[in-house]
Amino acid sequence: MNLKKVHQLAAENKISDAIEILESLSIKFPEFSLYKEKMEGYRKLLGNNGGKISPTSKTSRTALIKSPPKQNANLVEKIAYGSYLGAYESTSKARAWLSSLLKENKENIQILVELAKLDMADERFKDALTKAKIAIRIDKNQSAPFKIAEQASIELGDFKSANQYFLDHPKHKNPPEPRKRGKNPTLGSNFVLPPNIGEGNDYTHILYKSSLFTASREKYTKRASIIVPVYNRHKILANTLAALTHQTYPNDLMDIIVVDDGSNDGVFDVIRKYESKLHLYYGRQIDKGFRVSAARNIGLKMAKGDSIILLDADILPCPNDIENYMKILHVADDAVLIGHRRYVDVSNITDDQILANPEAALNLPSINPNNDVADHRDTSGESIDWRLPVYKKTNNLINDPWPFTKGAAGNLAFSKKLLAKAGLFDEEFTAWGCEDTEFSYRLYNAGAYFIPMLNIVSLHQEPLGNKTENPSTAGESFRAAGHRFTKNLLAKKCPSPVTRKYSEHKDFTVPKVSIYIPAYNAEQYIVDAINSCLKQNFDDLEICICNDGSTDNTLDVLSRNFGNNPKVRWVTQPNSGIGAATNTAIAMCRGLYIGQLDADDLLKQGAVRACVQVLDSMAVDAVYTDCDYIDSHGNYIRDGWCGGEFEKEWMATGMIATHFRMFRKRTWNRTSGCNERIKNAVDLDLWLKLNEKAKIHHIHDVFYSYRWHGTNTSIRERKLQEKNHLRVVEDSLSRIGMSRYWQVKSTGNKLNPREFQIAEIEQPVAVTPKDIIILIPTCLKYKNKAAAVRDTWKKNAEKIGFRCFFLMGDPTIDIAKVQDDTIYVPCRDDYESLLVKLCMGYEFIYKSISDFTHIYKIDDDCFLNLDKLVKDILPQLAYLQYAGGATHPKGAKMNNKWHFGKCSDANFDKPYKFDKAPYEFAKGGYGYFLRKDILPLIYQKKDELLSEIDNHIYSFEDVRISEILGSKNILAKLLKNYHIGRNGDAPPENLTVIFDISNPSEIKDLNESKKTRRLIEQPSLSAL
Repeated sequence: MNLKKVHQLAAENKISDAIEILESLSIKFPEFSLYKEKMEGYRKLLGNNGGKISPTSKTSRTALIKSPPKQNANLVEKIAYGSYLGAYESTSKARAWLSSLLKENKENIQILVELAKLDMADERFKDALTKAKIAIRIDKNQSAPFKIAEQASIELGDFKSANQYFLDHPKHKNPPEPRKRGKNPTLGSNFVLPPNIGEGNDYTHILYKSSLFTASREKYTKRASIIVPVYNRHKILANTLAALTHQTYPNDLMDIIVVDDGSNDGVFDVIRKYESKLHLYYGRQIDKGFRVSAARNIGLKMAKGDSIILLDADILPCPNDIENYMKILHVADDAVLIGHRRYVDVSNITDDQILANPEAALNLPSINPNNDVADHRDTSGESIDWRLPVYKKTNNLINDPWPFTKGAAGNLAFSKKLLAKAGLFDEEFTAWGCEDTEFSYRLYNAGAYFIPMLNIVSLHQEPLGNKTENPSTAGESFRAAGHRFTKNLLAKKCPSPVTRKYSEHKDFTVPKVSIYIPAYNAEQYIVDAINSCLKQNFDDLEICICNDGSTDNTLDVLSRNFGNNPKVRWVTQPNSGIGAATNTAIAMCRGLYIGQLDADDLLKQGAVRACVQVLDSMAVDAVYTDCDYIDSHGNYIRDGWCGGEFEKEWMATGMIATHFRMFRKRTWNRTSGCNERIKNAVDLDLWLKLNEKAKIHHIHDVFYSYRWHGTNTSIRERKLQEKNHLRVVEDSLSRIGMSRYWQVKSTGNKLNPREFQIAEIEQPVAVTPKDIIILIPTCLKYKNKAAAVRDTWKKNAEKIGFRCFFLMGDPTIDIAKVQDDTIYVPCRDDYESLLVKLCMGYEFIYKSISDFTHIYKIDDDCFLNLDKLVKDILPQLAYLQYAGGATHPKGAKMNNKWHFGKCSDANFDKPYKFDKAPYEFAKGGYGYFLRKDILPLIYQKKDELLSEIDNHIYSFEDVRISEILGSKNILAKLLKNYHIGRNGDAPPENLTVIFDISNPSEIKDLNESKKTRRLIEQPSLSAL
């Protein structure tokens, strides 16, 4: 039993049933007054009208009959009709209708409320306030009159009264369980909110883009700065430099920076030997012990490249290693690339041998290094890179919540832009180990994705028996001795749960949680706000305050109360607004997690711990709790609005994330930060941006007190708040690539001007060839057909501006990739896998290519008339999400045995479950168009379809596509002038597509027959 069921029953006019459920709930949960309020409200509205009620909600009003109710209709239906009149037709007619009802029902609160809404719509604010006061006198337990009185007082400039009406709202407690959400009525029925790309450490979109870049054969343009620190290992350094001369990456785009940590052997002689063979730079610091962090920083400061590659002197790169790094760094500034190693003994080869032929090193057998820190072996006893077992458990780090712990600086690559965000190495690390983990932690916080480069396995030059290592007095290696020191230092500076265990009342260099407070003229309440943080039962935190040009004594209050408290820090800037103050405050935050507190509010005990526990243990990026309201003296008023279970679709149009809010710093750094140009709605803007990047979780407990003192911005700037609300939603549509198709549009509700919908754009941009990706599924056994298409119409299509890809399955790969003009996806390449193959192809294109509007899926046995395609078909696409050249009507007979004899497994050779079309579908053999925004609906079914194949369940591709899209009210539209025929059916120039061409030579013959015609007439393109 829940409110959703109650609302459903009310919508069905089953009010008695709804009241019965509410009665049961109010008895079971007496502390939750909303159940009782709703029950009494239904009883009052019901009166003696026989158990029927008509809904008056936003979603149901449009379903009301526009003609007046019959004379014997119940009162509620008559009130609903008056509300409908006022909202969508005439406020004067509505006022006359409702006033006549009021004469016979003088104490009916619902009529008074509806009349007051009409007054508000007509800006008769005094009249609205009068009616609201009457309703309040009749019944102080109804919240609607208080809301109207509050808003009317604001409009009249009486903020003191507005504040009092807010405080006097009927008390209520939130339900024990968050309510379930239905469909967001603000979103169009066929609107598809794009899924987040790149949540957590899901870097697949980066690999997709890298594959496209490689397939494009574009020239490399980015410069790589390769930093090689060394100390007394001149022979090993020489081997590494010799290997760098054999890199496949262009030599003129590589700078090699060798940084000498105070060596006293022949390092400089090696530099002189290789300075003419490489773009080689040399830096040096005097020997003051192990200072690899400082040495790397010298190199980082010298680096001029777009990308940084860290390569220890004992890491000998294979010839493709630098190029493999740069293939990804050409498309991603937010990636940290992890190289790997295998151990070899180089004591019997020289750098001259490597210089002559790198195989001298590459052919060396693997060894077990026998050191007490870095040695890791598989079950057979062979030495392996220590990260490989972790990759198996975490899907190659995609599911690893703390991937930065796998970043070892001996073989690591990232962009210069990412370095600028994270900062240099920490030079307090003056012994072996952990400096790279701490550095990687800051790269992680800067928003980085950590990608294991399984195609980079360099050679770790480590002579047998650790002959180069000097044992300490305790008999352990310098690595083990150093690591005992550095792991404790790491715990102070890196607050993840895998590097630091929580310890109460213990201060660390870097706190786990940073709570930011933007403050302007906050002297009255800010001390209480800060103390509510300091008194938490989780004290591994700091408070970061931006004093935004306060003109009161805020600064003096901070200095007097917290001047000696290292957990409280603040900066001052000229008054710049809440957005700028928030950005400044968050920039101060050093923590893993960032919490938000307004300067006049309070955290309840346990707030920080509850949020930290969720972020530590769940695969989420942001979390929020419930709140209550307190007055200026800190007295409880009532529970705040509870948005129910988190739903991404609801967050996309309104602020459902109530206080207390906390998010990962990593996720914040993947956004553009707060909008500094708007005065309010800043929180909504920020959380819309998080919603586009993050998994968000709701904790249904009250952990925050929102202080209502009458000068809140939400009172004084309500109209601007409403305007900026729409503005930031529009901005979000633009960021997620939906503004080409969708717009924020008022519903025209006079009684609620804030009401809007995400509606289809009225004048969409015309579609041109460059907006279309033609996807041609094929398979290896039909390579002759693909070759014929490649040499004929596909070649011509690309000249016009279309982008064309073949699509094939390859079960030997783990992730989709492009080679030449073919997308290979990780699935079987057989007939029954066609739909899975398409899902994976759509996903690849959606995540890697941004500048397209439609995919045109067409079979490899078709020939296209490109002239007709451009002239007749593209102009129709601007409004269409899903369209085909032929549609099969729902209920029409279909052959449920089409696939017999084609499947690779006889277990599939059974009749399809339908012999009549269950949906109207665009017939796949003739080609159909899918708009970009609906592709996620299809590719998110991938796992379900794979499971069906495992169980030998076959789906016709085109029927299933229609079923999936139909679930979101996206129906197949029939394209006009899309003429279809078999070869020889008609002159080719009269057809749009010719299908079922069995002989590849026929495709060439068709192409030859059109050679004398202009493929695309200029008017065809100019018409677009």
